[in-house]
Amino acid sequence: ISEPHLNRSVQSEFARDPRVTVVRYGSAAYLRALATSQYLINNATFPPDFAKRPGQQYINTWHGTPLKKMGYDMPGGAKESANVIRNFVAADFLISANPLMTDMYWRAYRLKGIYRGTIIEEGYPRIDRQVLTSTAITAERKKLIEAGLPIGDRKIILYAPTWKGATFARPTDDLDALADNVAELAGLINSDEYVVLLKTHQSIYSLGRDRPDVRDTLVPNNIPTNVVLGLTTILVTDYSSIAGDFLATGRPILYFIPDFAEYDGTRGMYADPDDWPGPICTSVQDLANAISSVSSPSGTVVGR
Repeated sequence: ISEPHLNRSVQSEFARDPRVTVVRYGSAAYLRALATSQYLINNATFPPDFAKRPGQQYINTWHGTPLKKMGYDMPGGAKESANVIRNFVAADFLISANPLMTDMYWRAYRLKGIYRGTIIEEGYPRIDRQVLTSTAITAERKKLIEAGLPIGDRKIILYAPTWKGATFARPTDDLDALADNVAELAGLINSDEYVVLLKTHQSIYSLGRDRPDVRDTLVPNNIPTNVVLGLTTILVTDYSSIAGDFLATGRPILYFIPDFAEYDGTRGMYADPDDWPGPICTSVQDLANAISSVSSPSGTVVGR
């Protein structure tokens, strides 16, 4: 855990389980666990100084199916991907959600001919968390309410954009724009039926958690994203791989991409927006219109 004071719910969940020990990321206890554990599981990467020891088994489950270019496909990809490739090569098993992700391992990260482990194309464990029983839905909605989000009995529209900026470690603070988008959209939809929540990327969550203008819309970081997706009726995103996870629900995805030309010019995309699995919107009014369309009797929305 990188920030223990922000992950109390996770610690509480496993506090009475004798098989679980929580350690702070980067601490001596963390490094000891990394060096001595028989099984290592990660959905991202271990740090650059990590080296798998003899007898250890490493499973990398990764996260999401990307729209934006990754690895060597993106500008500066060789430098940016160095530690990712180290982790992939070290892993005994790489988990893939679909053929597109498998191809990304082989091609975008150039694992062909150098990877000696096994790629398992069976879907991500995290997507399974979106499948919620009626009891779980009630319990998880209660957590959102207890966190100060006034959702009541309303259906959830989740606005979940990706991070922007030069590097993951130094993301752009675009909370002003995100807050404005949420407020404008909330004013254009049927507020008796829907509530708009903001799920920021984890890399910028700390920039927004204390802002009064997003306090009653910002989903806490300690509630798993895929659980929130399981509660979501309509997803609004941009270039985030979260859309690939949400496709499994069969519910509508709306893409809000007013900055597409700029983003595509600097990062690059794997597919043209015309081929994305949902309406393309370039203004908040477009979003409101699209929500009205998918919510109509002839639409495809599934209520929660």
